[in-house]
Amino acid sequence: MRAVAFAFVLMLCTANAQAASYTCTPDTFTLEPEGDGLRLKGSLEMPTPGYRYEFTDIEKHDGNALHATLKLSAPEGMVIQVISPLDIDQEFDTADKLVIKVDRTFNWGAAEIICKR
Repeated sequence: MRAVAFAFVLMLCTANAQAASYTCTPDTFTLEPEGDGLRLKGSLEMPTPGYRYEFTDIEKHDGNALHATLKLSAPEGMVIQVISPLDIDQEFDTADKLVIKVDRTFNWGAAEIICKR
């Protein structure tokens, strides 16, 4: 009887862990449950240091998908031209899929970020 109970608890834990895991593209990003929502963490390469980011147009779509735009803003003035990481850390409402369009002025790197269960 204990073995059956243990197997049932193990099955529930495995199902909860699988339900909460997300796969992201590009793989430099992770999406994890946090509190009542989700936290997106990752980094993108920028052509110079000093870039800023802002999430706009965050909307729920059919099928429990969340769509947003990641607007990248270049630094003002003269800056050294060296590829630099921009760390992203943002909270979102809970969704089964997150689709983010990357709004950038340069022509390389990820054009969108997609995370799904």
